[in-house]
Amino acid sequence: MDVFSRTIAAFRVDIPIALLTTVFATLIGITLGLVVGMSESARGPRAWLARGLARLIDLMESIPAVVLGLVVVAMFGANATTLVAFMSVVLCAGQTRLTRTEVLRIRREAFIDAARLAGESDLSLTLRHVLPNAAWPALQNSSVIFAISIILTAGLGFIGAGMPPPTPEWGGMISRGASDALVGRWWSAAFPAAALALTVASFSAAANAVFGRPRT
Repeated sequence: MDVFSRTIAAFRVDIPIALLTTVFATLIGITLGLVVGMSESARGPRAWLARGLARLIDLMESIPAVVLGLVVVAMFGANATTLVAFMSVVLCAGQTRLTRTEVLRIRREAFIDAARLAGESDLSLTLRHVLPNAAWPALQNSSVIFAISIILTAGLGFIGAGMPPPTPEWGGMISRGASDALVGRWWSAAFPAAALALTVASFSAAANAVFGRPRT
């Protein structure tokens, strides 16, 4: 139960949650962005559904994630599966918006018109030409999604709505260590906070090296 051991053990809790959230949020966001972007200019129910989904995504981004997290945890309990599912749905909105914006831009390019005149179907056009170009901004933004998800996990743990004790988790450790700092035991909160900051900075640097600078 010492601070160092729990800080190291928390990597096995926080990192998998953040990584799975990043993967699922990016996959869902790219898929929805492609569907919405390619369907908005169509006619009939398909276009109405795409525009309605775009407005729903805007609404999701306007609601604080912590508030939604408290509601979800109260309904389904605090566990890794619940946190990953909740954050994947919430954070996919930003990835969807990035992908949709890029799809709308790419659809006006000359090579898309040339492929359509060559007789390619909409599915082939989307998978072969639109997807490789439109997915790149969302991949660049994956480092931001990782940072938000791990900070949100810690934030829920800090206010007591995260992983239940005695699970080692940085947010919960910082919350419990804050009272220790008042009596001089500053290390109880300082080391998990440093581990959290170091993890976010390291992953962001690695993602920037692979994908380039993320978009905000």
